[in-house]
Amino acid sequence: MENIKKIINKNLNNIIQKHRFNYILEDVFNDGKRLRPIISFIIFKSFAKKYNFKFDEKEILNLCLSSEILHNISLILDDLPCMDNDNYRRGKKTIHFKY
Repeated sequence: MENIKKIINKNLNNIIQKHRFNYILEDVFNDGKRLRPIISFIIFKSFAKKYNFKFDEKEILNLCLSSEILHNISLILDDLPCMDNDNYRRGKKTIHFKY
């Protein structure tokens, strides 16, 4: 599972580097367990093995990362002043409070 997490973090960092607001995205995605994409990747690999089909690992990783990205977006939105108006999440400043 640690190997999958390393691959997922590498791909997530590549996605972050493509955007202008790297510093914000690094705050959002720092220190995650990555359970959603790891579970998605394991399930996809098991189906691929069971049904004997090949896949492009990079494309599948991007698909698996979408659940992590959407989850983090939902946390950002939940913390906004129009929602919960939280200034801290897990002891760190929220995005709207920090920036």
